[in-house]
Amino acid sequence: MASAKAKLLQAQQTLQAAQDDLDNAELIAPITGTVGTVGLTKGGSSSSGSVTIVGSGNAQVSIELPLATRTLVKAGQQVTVIPAGSTTSLNGRITSISTVETSGTAGATPTYATVVTVSDPDGLLPSGGRASVTIPVAAATNTVRVPA
Repeated sequence: MASAKAKLLQAQQTLQAAQDDLDNAELIAPITGTVGTVGLTKGGSSSSGSVTIVGSGNAQVSIELPLATRTLVKAGQQVTVIPAGSTTSLNGRITSISTVETSGTAGATPTYATVVTVSDPDGLLPSGGRASVTIPVAAATNTVRVPA
């Protein structure tokens, strides 16, 4: 009986400590901005959800890289991004390229999910917005251009 009471007391103390931790929990964003979306539910696991903060600074652009181009591009490579409806070019770098083809694109033209990080201090790339991405894949010097 004493053993059961001790286990109950220990469980109650553990529960109280967890409740205290929850009451004092604070979610702090690593950037300044506005909460765009919250994919969390009360009582749910935080590992299965996310919070999107919309702020100025860097933005991430997701693109699908075709197989034919995949071998010519590498992480760290510079790119140019032009937000939809803008004439302003933003500098970016390829942050990651998936090694696994995008689901549903198998066959002659598979694509690979690629993330580009762009310096966007003026917030020209809104969350969910569209952009044009230019990736240089070859360059030549000492060439002659022949008009068409």
